[in-house]
Amino acid sequence: MMDTQSKDFIFSFVLIALGIFVLISGIAIFNDAALPPYSVTEFSLSPGFMPVVLGAALLLCSILLFFQSLKGKGSFKAAVCENSRQFANWIKPAFKSQDTIYMAVGILFMFIYSYFLVGWLPYWAASLIFLVALMLFLRAAKWWKVIIISLAAVGLIVLLFQVCFNAALPS
Repeated sequence: MMDTQSKDFIFSFVLIALGIFVLISGIAIFNDAALPPYSVTEFSLSPGFMPVVLGAALLLCSILLFFQSLKGKGSFKAAVCENSRQFANWIKPAFKSQDTIYMAVGILFMFIYSYFLVGWLPYWAASLIFLVALMLFLRAAKWWKVIIISLAAVGLIVLLFQVCFNAALPS
């Protein structure tokens, strides 16, 4: 079992990465807004201002959490080694777990759906493929029930959003 400081140690790396991503994305938003037709050249008026501020704050807080997680464990190197060892011992069983494999494949399905299928196919077709593939992988029901459920779910989503709410779905 990992102690709280070791969890904070690992979580600080995730938050540092997220803070850097938000910071860089905010700068990219500012650079895009500075181009025509928007031509927003003052940073404080740019839509990228708030993401940069929040990304910088998250990065700063994450760095503070990183150093806080090392307190009371000896030298810097010893604390990093101890936290890393605890994390490795904690994570090893997860890679052998069937649940972890199911989760990873589910994330892969969502990645393919979000970044490929929705861009290449109409929303209804991409969603239908995604639902059928995911439910078949998880063995949610017999194949013919999976198809019926998927058709009904996608049909209801299209009916509800496009017809009732008059909202545009991705095409």
